[in-house]
Amino acid sequence: MKKTALLLLVLLTLLITNAFGIDITQYGYKVIDSFEEQDTTVYVVEDQAGNRFEFIGSDITARQAGLLMNLRKEFEGLEFIKIKSLRIGLADSRIESIIIPESFTYMGTDLTQYLPSGMQFYYENYLEYDFRMLIGKLFVRLKGQFFSEVALAERMVEAVADPVRFIQTHDPEYIIKKLVAVDETLERLKAADFETQGKIAAKEQAALEIVGQLKAADTEAREKNSALEQDLAELTEDYEQLKAAHDALKSNYDDLKTSHDSLETEVARLKSSTVLVSSHGAFGKIKEMDPAMVDKVVSMKQADPSLSIDAAVGAMKAEGTKISKDQVYIIFTVFFPEGE
Repeated sequence: MKKTALLLLVLLTLLITNAFGIDITQYGYKVIDSFEEQDTTVYVVEDQAGNRFEFIGSDITARQAGLLMNLRKEFEGLEFIKIKSLRIGLADSRIESIIIPESFTYMGTDLTQYLPSGMQFYYENYLEYDFRMLIGKLFVRLKGQFFSEVALAERMVEAVADPVRFIQTHDPEYIIKKLVAVDETLERLKAADFETQGKIAAKEQAALEIVGQLKAADTEAREKNSALEQDLAELTEDYEQLKAAHDALKSNYDDLKTSHDSLETEVARLKSSTVLVSSHGAFGKIKEMDPAMVDKVVSMKQADPSLSIDAAVGAMKAEGTKISKDQVYIIFTVFFPEGE
């Protein structure tokens, strides 16, 4: 009877294993149920302590079974995360898992509300996490090595407090995008620089050429500046000489003008004296003419160069001044010798 019962137990185990198509039971796990989900078979598995989880995979290796054991130990030590459901799957050389927390409160913050898709963990050489939190309208990615539950919870609280700053400083994808954008900008700048410089192949050579050109330009500029300074000095000297000559000419002009004015005065005086001397009587007696009368006749002749002697005598008489033709003749002869 004992042999028959033992044989029946072995056959039952084989039937259960074959029914579900996996061999996880040989590592101390019991397959309770299975269901299909999007063309994938999901097994409900129970460990020796009665803890159940969902399992996806088949033909589990000894190494994967060891990783599964390590993962389970990590989760059994959780203090703040209360697991509602746990799904574990095989992926090449590592074990992947998704935890849907029933509750997760840390430092007074309920973190469960920010985990619409749960928390993804995977174990290869050590435990890592990679999942997203939905904070307002922002999806904040948390990715890294799982050192402790407290360290992870503190990162999550930090993300909730300031999601934008957290993304800018911690999200690898955001940082990579920024780096890629910077690289693309640099590449565009490099391409533009190459195009501007005639697509010079070697940047170092181009830099050396530019330095050489700058040195040559600097030397040329210094030489030109020196020449300009010399020209400026010479022009300044010429200017000073011209200014001295101008001042001397101006002084000579002032002297000449003074002499000219003196000569004009002297000529006028001589003309008046000539008129006075030329005016004489029948026996040589000098008859002095009124200077005002002389000035009036001179003004009339200057205003009308065609003025004749008779017209001048008539005009003077019309104004009440008596003057003879001889007197007008003398005035015209002295002051306007070219006319008479």
